[in-house]
Amino acid sequence: MDYKTLMTGEDSVSVLRPALLATNVHLIAKLAAKIPCKACDNGFLSSEVVFRVFVEKLFMTGDGKQTEPQDKLPLSSCIELLGQLLKLWRSALNEASSAEVTGSSEEGHQSIAMEMALEHLRSVHTAALKRPQECSEVYAVCSKMVASGLRLDVVGTVLDVTHKVQPHTMSVLSLVQEALSHALEELRHTDSEPQDALCKIETVISSVRQHEQESGRLVSSGQVLAIIRPHCSDSSHTVDTRRALLHIIEKHLTLSEDDLNLLILYQTQAILLNQFAVEATLEHVSSAQGRSALFTTLLRQASTLDQLQVLECLLETWGEDSRFPVQESWCELMEAMSSVAEGATGVILARAGRSHVPEEVDEAIWHKLSSGSVVDGLKYSLVTGGVVMKKSLEQLQQESSVPIMSADVFELLIVKKQVSLVVSLPFYIQLSAHLQLPQEDISTELFTKVLSCSASELSERLSLNQPAKRVREVAQQLFDGGFKAAAGSLVLSTQQFHPNTLTVSDDLQISAVGLVLPLNLKEAVGSPQQRTERPPDVLVPNWSLSRSAAFDLKVIHPLNSNFLLGASMTSGHTAELGEKDKHSKNDIPCTERGWVCVPLVVEVFGGWGNEAQEALSRVAKKLAIRTSRFWPEVLASMYCHLGITLMHQNARALLGRRSTSESKSIIV
Repeated sequence: MDYKTLMTGEDSVSVLRPALLATNVHLIAKLAAKIPCKACDNGFLSSEVVFRVFVEKLFMTGDGKQTEPQDKLPLSSCIELLGQLLKLWRSALNEASSAEVTGSSEEGHQSIAMEMALEHLRSVHTAALKRPQECSEVYAVCSKMVASGLRLDVVGTVLDVTHKVQPHTMSVLSLVQEALSHALEELRHTDSEPQDALCKIETVISSVRQHEQESGRLVSSGQVLAIIRPHCSDSSHTVDTRRALLHIIEKHLTLSEDDLNLLILYQTQAILLNQFAVEATLEHVSSAQGRSALFTTLLRQASTLDQLQVLECLLETWGEDSRFPVQESWCELMEAMSSVAEGATGVILARAGRSHVPEEVDEAIWHKLSSGSVVDGLKYSLVTGGVVMKKSLEQLQQESSVPIMSADVFELLIVKKQVSLVVSLPFYIQLSAHLQLPQEDISTELFTKVLSCSASELSERLSLNQPAKRVREVAQQLFDGGFKAAAGSLVLSTQQFHPNTLTVSDDLQISAVGLVLPLNLKEAVGSPQQRTERPPDVLVPNWSLSRSAAFDLKVIHPLNSNFLLGASMTSGHTAELGEKDKHSKNDIPCTERGWVCVPLVVEVFGGWGNEAQEALSRVAKKLAIRTSRFWPEVLASMYCHLGITLMHQNARALLGRRSTSESKSIIV
């Protein structure tokens, strides 16, 4: 008791209420006249107030030390008596108010207390009437909680709380077992959707697994497996249903060795359904000898591509197992696919997902594919690499006609970084068009296996929506392989490189690459230790009588004091002198190498030498044929590109000299 608050008189009744007992109420009533109370009339408590507060407390909470009477009235009788008492009390108050008798405020408090007591009894009586229905409501709520995957410890807490109000025999284990039983029963009906029932089962099993991981003891995985395991071998369920059940168990719980063999058996039966006459048994899949014998029998019976693809699914289902020689079976399957009509796509897909295949197997499969289609042979060689890749390129070089390559071939070349190996092949010119077109027809299944990624990640890995990035990647491969001119031509043809950044020599290389494909200049001329002179700017093979042309660029100024007199009298005089100078220096070294020296001399103001004009005209004619354009149009375009590049380089040179002279004047 808070004596300090009691003696202040602020709320004496509230302070006294908890301390009032049957043993001390009379003593406190005698001392009430000395306890201050600001709410009372005379400023102090009275014994009547103390007894009234005690009776209210006794009525509402009871006295813990007193025993319940043996003969107690029914709850309905108590409500009826208290209601009649309240009516009499209110009538007495009304008579007192009509007679204008002033009463204390305590009478109003007593009326309110009686009304509260009556409402309390009525609520208790209503709850008592509802108690027989509580168990069914609790069962329905908790069953929904378990079926929706709510935490099982939360369900257990709800059951504990409701048990205190109304005892019941429900438990988390019984709710889980009943939820699984209902879902498993749904699987037996043909008119129900199996996927819905399977989702319910997986939800319940997932919550059980989470409960076990959190060290819960309300239900265990063993108790769940005891319910589901009989249905996994029940023939009344379809093979797909039994396999789905085992997959759910494997995903969330730990399967025993017998359950794993059972799962593999059901998967094997589902795959072979309606395709082969052989019926798979548990002996076929539980041992290495059984699997090997079953696969050999099925492979002998397979006569169509569909059946071979079924065997491919079977090997993928069995997976990597040290007890079963799966690698040998894959090789046998791919060889069989390569012999079947339209089996090229299947064998390429099968090979894309395999590694460590013997070279002799790859070579035998490649021979079968390339004999039917050069494109299929190249695609298979790109997937495998190694010796088969070299043989495929040699075969393409000997082809008289240019094959139309598929988008998969070009994408494989880019992914495998082998673009530089096909620069000299006739179909290389198709690469530029491939990079600029949207690639919607590539084999998603093939490239997900090659790149080991999902279908959603494939577009980002291949940069299918970023053509500029794809062009840069391919150009970088060409540049790293030594084909700088081909890289520049690819970038310029796709408009990914501004002409302002090119030099005249680069522009000449880009023009020449359309005529014939450039060679690696470092390999053609030799290493720096093997040569002392500068190599040509562009080396074009098969220029004249199977001899390569060494294009050597020279920019000359006609206002030079040595050329000024002749340039003022004869047009092109300076360019002619430049050509003679190039011949005097390069004819002998070029002849030793079997080349033809072709000097490309251009004056600063844009005039080209005679030999340069003849060479550029010849290049333009070849480009016009290949691009299906008019020769004058192509020639004008070449001169335009070269002229603009020349002007840019002149301006850059002048600005460089100006900045150098200004810096020297500042130092002085």
